[in-house]
Amino acid sequence: MGHAERPQNRAWERFTPDGPLALLPLGNEYSIVFTCHQPRPTP
Repeated sequence: MGHAERPQNRAWERFTPDGPLALLPLGNEYSIVFTCHQPRPTP
C-alpha cells in the first residue's frame, strides 16, 4: 500500500474485537497485517 509521505519507521496498530490490525513500514510503503478468528466447528 503506497502513501503520500514516507512512513518514517512508525507502525500503527489497533486492537479490535476481531483481532489486531497493523500498518507496518516497509521501505517507502506500508504492509497491512490483520488477523481474524477461525470459526469453531459446531459439535
